[in-house]
Amino acid sequence: TVVHITAEHRVNQMEKSATLLCILLVLCAPLKVISFHSYSLSQRATQKFHLLSHPAPKNEAERLMEEAAKLRKQVEEFEEKNVELRQKKQKIAEEQKEKEEYEERCSVIVPILKPDGKTVDEKVFWKPVLSTSGECEIIRKDVLTPLGLVLGENAGAVSYITVDEVAENSNAAASGIQVGDVLRACTACRTVMSTPTWQLMAGGIGQPKTERFMYSVDGRPFQEVLNAVSSNRMDPEARPAVLVFERQSS
Repeated sequence: TVVHITAEHRVNQMEKSATLLCILLVLCAPLKVISFHSYSLSQRATQKFHLLSHPAPKNEAERLMEEAAKLRKQVEEFEEKNVELRQKKQKIAEEQKEKEEYEERCSVIVPILKPDGKTVDEKVFWKPVLSTSGECEIIRKDVLTPLGLVLGENAGAVSYITVDEVAENSNAAASGIQVGDVLRACTACRTVMSTPTWQLMAGGIGQPKTERFMYSVDGRPFQEVLNAVSSNRMDPEARPAVLVFERQSS
């Protein structure tokens, strides 16, 4: 009887074990499926994030086209800068040329008396009083005395001396002086005492000497200008008077 109970007990235990195993298999099967699906979703999300943060590389043709576009843009910018630089240089050159032409038009060579008594020809610039837009020029006229012209004073906002009349068949007419020319400078003669060193040591007073110099008319009294022009008759060498005029360009 004891042996029979033991065998039956074992059978019951085995049945219970089999039942438990089946239950476990049924319970475990859905867990594995859920775990598989969870892994798949996680893996896909990871791959999608990786693709978004690390986009696929472009093909070689697109990359070369982008580099070519960048180089083309750099070349265009460089050419634009070169064009601007050339335009600036051209503008500076044109302004310099205009300045040189203006200075050349308003300059003449005149005899300048130096402190040592020597006369040297030098080029002198006169700023125009009639216009600063390059519509006038400075001219030199060498005229024998008597001149044969009449000077007048313009006492407007800017005072200057003009040629009011040129006598027919006069030296002034022969030299090309015109009515309306503005006198800017002229040669003038003055008497000075020339005293050699040995006379100074001996107590001498020297001898009178006539010297010729350039006299600027600008801003001087009208009567003083007339006296300066007339003084050219005192030149012991009888040289032509040098007159500097400003003439309005036609």
